[in-house]
Amino acid sequence: MVFAMTAAAGTPQQAARRIGEAVMARGIERFDLMGEGAGAATAMWLALVPEVDIGSVVLAAPASILGGLPDEAFREMRRPVLVLSGTKDQSAAGERWRTLLPDCHFMFVYDAGPLIGAERPEALAFIAHEFFERRDLFLVSRENGVIFP
Repeated sequence: MVFAMTAAAGTPQQAARRIGEAVMARGIERFDLMGEGAGAATAMWLALVPEVDIGSVVLAAPASILGGLPDEAFREMRRPVLVLSGTKDQSAAGERWRTLLPDCHFMFVYDAGPLIGAERPEALAFIAHEFFERRDLFLVSRENGVIFP
């Protein structure tokens, strides 16, 4: 499922609460989660909701805005998170998120800027799928050694 963030979505915390309610209303018990850009803060708020069972989280070119989330909340998160940053992205947001999360992997996506999903959709889909399916083993691909150069 894809949830689009609009101006009417409110704060990342409010949007996460509504998304969590929508997912639970559909009877989805466990799922993996991806947030891109400003949606990364919403994804992180959703990952902290105790009633929602999330396996792992991918943050693609996360925005530097934390959405009011205190650093301490990140340090308490006990699920695997993959932070992706484009090699052309000048933001330090990915590095900031990486340092806050205890079980975090950080990876660069070659030839991408802050819009990884639009600029390198095939690379984003491949990397996210590998991480969701294989968790810590995602770095050891079952495919050939070239990841969409």
